[in-house]
Order: sequence, then structure tokens, then C-alpha cells
Amino acid sequence: MTDDTQSCPRCHDEGRVVRKVVVGMQGGDPVTLDGWLPCGCPFGDEVGEPCSMCLGVGNIHVELNHSPTPGTAATLHPCEHCGATGEEPLAPLLETAIRFFEEDDWDVTMQPDNPILWLGFQGTNDEWKCCLQVREEEQQLLFYSICPRRVESPERPSMAEFITRANYGMVIGNFEMDYNDGEVRFKTSIDVEDAHLTRPLMHHIVYANLLMTDKYLPGITAVIEGQSPSFGIELVEGQPN
Repeated sequence: MTDDTQSCPRCHDEGRVVRKVVVGMQGGDPVTLDGWLPCGCPFGDEVGEPCSMCLGVGNIHVELNHSPTPGTAATLHPCEHCGATGEEPLAPLLETAIRFFEEDDWDVTMQPDNPILWLGFQGTNDEWKCCLQVREEEQQLLFYSICPRRVESPERPSMAEFITRANYGMVIGNFEMDYNDGEVRFKTSIDVEDAHLTRPLMHHIVYANLLMTDKYLPGITAVIEGQSPSFGIELVEGQPN
């Protein structure tokens, strides 16, 4: 049987490309060891970054005049920055998120005394506030788009039905409503325990959220204004579900 699985010819689906790194000098000659770089393929998005100190080697060269052979254990010691893993230590999620928004030219406000970022977005159908909540200890990140209008008490049962219909079959994210005050929001989230929060992951969390919120806002508005949940879904999806 032929294996038709497509693999990356550079990294063979491992996400890393080996590169030679000069780690020191031995008797006037350079000592090179294998470090690595993330591959440009999708697998490279998952492996994080090589250690900024040892460049992925995991060891630092120490020149010892009595060492007979370059590159032996006698001339190396584990990199303290990465703990000899060769990987850049995980940055705080909040730091990574702030850097992502800065690089994408977002105007972000930090909530005092809480790991929450506030920002605004102008979509095709309306504008609304967004917030990103970081749970560092749990290594979780949540991104919310908050609908610009709240649902009055009489329409909340209808909105609950609309949300149930909208969420059915939705692959990424979900709508939710606070039954006490009528706030409707769309949530995307990720758990990155023992992994790296990469730029592509941040991009998916944020922009998939914004696209889905903008898509469903006309239906949400219709229900707020007294239309039936099925009408709101048909307005958005083209057919009732």
C-alpha cells in the first residue's frame, strides 16, 4: 500500500530544521554543534523558538585546555537559560498577547490589577468591545467579543434559543448570554499548558472570533428587535436550523 501522506521535505514533519552553531573555540578552531530553527511549514508553528542563548543546542561550550577532543562532555555544560532543552523558555501568556496586538497595530488598554486587555473593533455590521483574559496559572487564554446591545428581559428567552441554534455545529468558539443583564458575547479560548502560544495560534483565536461575531450580529440585532430566533438564524445562515 502506498503512503500518500504529504510530508515536509525540509523537516519531515518534525517542525525543526537543523543548523550548525558555533559554540566556542578549541585551540583556535571553531567548535560547531547542532542547533535548530523552526521550519516554515505548519509543523514549525508548534515547536516554539530555539533558546536565545544556546540557539537550540542545549549546551554551552567551555574551553578547557586539557580537553583532548572538541565537543566532548568535558568541554560542554548545560545551558542554564533553557535548562538544556534547547527551547526558549515559555514567555508569560500576557506578554505574548500584548506583543501580538502591538505587532498588529491594535490600540489596547490593560485593566488595572487584572490580566485583562480591552480593545475595540469595527466590523462590517457594527462596532464592539473585545477583551482578552489570561489565566497564567492554568495556561489558558480567552478572547471575547461583546455585542454592542444588551438583550432586554422579554427577549432573553428568544435570544437563548437563537444562541442555541447558532452554536449548533459551530466548530470554533461559541455564543453565550448572561441571563441576569442580557449581555451577549462570543468566546474563543485555548489551553497551552506545556506548549508555546505562537503567533498563528493567537491569530486564530482573535480573528476567527471577530469574523463570527460580525457574521451573526445582524441575527442578534433582529432578535433584540423582536424577530423570532429562526428568522435571525435564516438572516445569517440563509436557512433555519
